[in-house]
Amino acid sequence: MSVIDKLNKMHRDAVEQIRAGVDNEFLVGFLTTSTMLELSNLIASDLGLEQYAQAVVDVITQYAPIDRCRVQLDLRGFSTVVAASGALPKRALPAGMEPGHSTTGILRVEGVTSGTLIAEDVPAPLLAADFLQVAADQVAAGLVKITERENEIRRQAVRQVLDLVEALDEQWGREDLEAIANALVALPTVSGAIISAHVDRLGGEIRAQSGEADVAIAEREFRIDNRVDVTLTVHYSVEPWSVQHGQLDQIVAALAASLSRSEQSIRLAIEAETDQLTGLGNRRRVSRDLVAARSALRRDHDSFAVAIFDLDHFKQVNDRFGHLVGDAVLITFASLLQRSIRPVDTAARWGGEEFILIMPGFTEKQAATLVAAIVGACSEVCAPAFPDGSLQTVSAGIAASIDFPRTNNEGLVKEADTALYQAKHAGRNRFVGASGTSYD
Repeated sequence: MSVIDKLNKMHRDAVEQIRAGVDNEFLVGFLTTSTMLELSNLIASDLGLEQYAQAVVDVITQYAPIDRCRVQLDLRGFSTVVAASGALPKRALPAGMEPGHSTTGILRVEGVTSGTLIAEDVPAPLLAADFLQVAADQVAAGLVKITERENEIRRQAVRQVLDLVEALDEQWGREDLEAIANALVALPTVSGAIISAHVDRLGGEIRAQSGEADVAIAEREFRIDNRVDVTLTVHYSVEPWSVQHGQLDQIVAALAASLSRSEQSIRLAIEAETDQLTGLGNRRRVSRDLVAARSALRRDHDSFAVAIFDLDHFKQVNDRFGHLVGDAVLITFASLLQRSIRPVDTAARWGGEEFILIMPGFTEKQAATLVAAIVGACSEVCAPAFPDGSLQTVSAGIAASIDFPRTNNEGLVKEADTALYQAKHAGRNRFVGASGTSYD
C-alpha cells in the first residue's frame, strides 16, 4: 500500500471514529489539518468566486464528518455568493437568519469580505476544537487572492470589450456589434447581450444578439446627433453589483464616443461628396462609385450603365429668369432623379446643368427604360419652378459596360457623353445609346 493510500485510509478511519463520537485530540487535529490543506490548495486553483465557494463546501463535506454545509460571501464590490450542500438554502440570508441546529464560522477580511460558514450537526469534538471558525479563517484568507484574480479577470474581459468598441471605424456594422455582444457575454455572470442600433443613414435597425436571457437585466440607451439610437441590454445570472454597473457604464460611454467619432467621419465624408445645392453626389462620389461598379463587374461578370443628362437651353433659364429660378430647376430635376433610381444607383451633379447616373447591373436597354421615364417626366416635374409655366426638357446619353476589358471608366463616361451630344444634335428632349440606338 502506497503512502497516499495509507493516508487516505487513516483519513477515512478518522472520519468514522469522529462520527461515532470518539473524542481524540490526535484525530481532530489530523482531520483539521487535512481539511485546511485542501482549502489552502483551492487558492492555487484557477477558480472564480462562485466556483471557489462551491469548492469550499465540497472540501468540508468530503474531508470532515459534516454532511450539510453552506457558505455565504459578501464581498466588497461584488454580489453575494452562496454555495451549499445538503438541505441548506442556496440563497442569500439576512444576518441572524442562519438555519437552526447549526454552527457558524465568521469570515472577515477588512476591506475585502465578510460572510458566514455554516454547518449542521457538527460532531462535538470538532465543535470543541472550533473547527468551523478555523475553516472560516482559512477560507477568508484565500479570498484575498481569489478576489484579486477575479478582479483581474473582469478587467481583462472589460478591456477586450473596450478594445472592440474603440476599434469601430466608418465601416462599422452588424458584424462589429456582434463581436461586441459576444465579448460582453464573456464578462463574469453575464449570460446574454443585445445591441440594437437604429441608424438613419442605413434606413433601419442593426441588431446583434449573443447568449441567452437570464434573471437580471441592465439596460442602457443613448443617441448620437439625432441620427443613431442605440440600446444595450445585458442579462446577468445574478443581480449585477455596483462594480458591474460601473463597468457597463464605462463600456457604454466608450461605445457612444466611438460611434460618435465614426458617424462624424461618415458625415464629413458624405458632405465632401455631396453637391451643396441639390443634395446629390458630386464628381468625387461619382469617381468612387464608378470604381465600385467596376470592381463588381470584374468580380460578378455583370454589367453597369452610365447616363449623362443635360438640361436643354439652361443658360437661357438663368438669363431670362435669374439664378434663383435656375437653382430651383436644378433642385427639382435632382429630386426627380433621386426619386427615380434604385437604392444601389448613384445620382450626382456632374457639373453646371449636367447630371450623371450610375446603374450597377444594368445593360443599355435596361438603363434606357429608366432614362426614358426621367426624360418623359422632366417638363411636368420642373414646370412649377418657372413663374410663367415655361417647360424644361432634358437630353441624355447612355453607355453600358458588359465586357470588362472593352473600356475603362473614363472611356465609358466619354461614350455616354458622346451619346448625349448626339441626342442634342438630333433635336434635344430625347436620349441616345452609345450603341447607336436613338430613343425619343
